[in-house]
Amino acid sequence: MAYAVYSHSIKMEGGIVANEQNLKPIKLTHEEAVKNGQKGGIASGVARRERKRMKEYTEYVLDLPVSNKKKTNKLANMGIDADSIDNEMLLIVGLIEKAQSGDVAAVREVRSIIGEDNSLPVGYDNEHDGLFDAIAKAVTTYEV
Repeated sequence: MAYAVYSHSIKMEGGIVANEQNLKPIKLTHEEAVKNGQKGGIASGVARRERKRMKEYTEYVLDLPVSNKKKTNKLANMGIDADSIDNEMLLIVGLIEKAQSGDVAAVREVRSIIGEDNSLPVGYDNEHDGLFDAIAKAVTTYEV
């Protein structure tokens, strides 16, 4: 039995996309379809292992101590304990500084990290937003 597979065929509400007559059927036997599926599964596993490896490398580097003394001193002057100063803390401080300077994407990322993400209810009142209170406090206690 042969299966007809149309490349680039996208089902949409109301039918198939325009120019269906330009699509060329690819005739595959069951064995060929299984073989192609197996290749896709193998490639997916390789990609998943690569993402896992990159995540592990990133976590490793973020956990390393900051090697730049100027940056270490900057964090220490902000009141951060020496034991807490690592690349992850440096990254977070940099992100918060960008948010303080008005970078909307950085504000959104900080909100996402602390759990105050963009899913605000209708009629939300910014007056009670803890993030902006924290930023205001940080700006008054630390000069960028």
